[in-house]
Amino acid sequence: MILVIGGTGTVGRDVVRFLAERGAPVRVLLRSPEKASAFLGLDVDFVRGDLAEPHSLRAAMEGAEKLFLLSSLSPRQAELESNAVEAAAGSGIGLIVKVSALGASSRSDILLVRQHAAVEARIRASGIPTVVLRPHHFMQNLLDQATTIVTEHAFYGAAGGGRFPAVDTRDVAEVAAVTLTTPGHEGRLYRLTGPVALSYTEMAAALGRALGQPVRYVDLPPHEWRERLAQSGTPEWRAADLVRIQEVYATGRGGEPTAHVEQVLGKPARAFSDFARDYAPVLLAASRSAGPGAR
Repeated sequence: MILVIGGTGTVGRDVVRFLAERGAPVRVLLRSPEKASAFLGLDVDFVRGDLAEPHSLRAAMEGAEKLFLLSSLSPRQAELESNAVEAAAGSGIGLIVKVSALGASSRSDILLVRQHAAVEARIRASGIPTVVLRPHHFMQNLLDQATTIVTEHAFYGAAGGGRFPAVDTRDVAEVAAVTLTTPGHEGRLYRLTGPVALSYTEMAAALGRALGQPVRYVDLPPHEWRERLAQSGTPEWRAADLVRIQEVYATGRGGEPTAHVEQVLGKPARAFSDFARDYAPVLLAASRSAGPGAR
């Protein structure tokens, strides 16, 4: 039995789907039973539990042999995921597949990166065999700006012309499913990227081709990008992280592609053009809901 923590998130939903397609027995930890509707049609078990309630985790792990771990974004992420690791250490879990972040380090000035590093360290201290997945920036993060893409034909940021090899979350999820269900990955660290480093301007052009309408990238000074994020409801800590990440990209330190997705899956990582094509219907649906003036 594989216990999935974070199964309702962008990556986690596809992890559950890929595991089910592979015929693996899956149990999803849910804080509320209503969220089970996200998995209609899949042969999946559910268990109630909350990372903030450590006593609920031991029961959730009974009979589970492997654990997928990726909780939702939070300034408490390290604490909450460490609760899961603590419970796993006393529950007979024999493998943890942990989705972390590229460049995870306790010395980073990015909170998210420090938090993932802390969880990695906690897992190492537990002695539980682990596979660490460190993905680059998600292509799907652009969906946070779906409304502006379809109403203004634009999206915003502060990355300048910096290129970076963003990764499709479906590749991250599929790599997780493979490493949870096939041997030989224990102790490995996979850095997951897309196949090519692109600038936001190049991504905008690909989105435009998929949508059949122009899309442009609008580069903002970091303080203006931070203000825009705040106005959209992004928590201050998360806005600070996003701005800092894009400042790094703007200096040309967006990183180079790796071959780790292809090494694990036996096929190339999805290109940004694949993401744009596959998610064009999602964006066009947002356009329709935005009203007749959206296009």
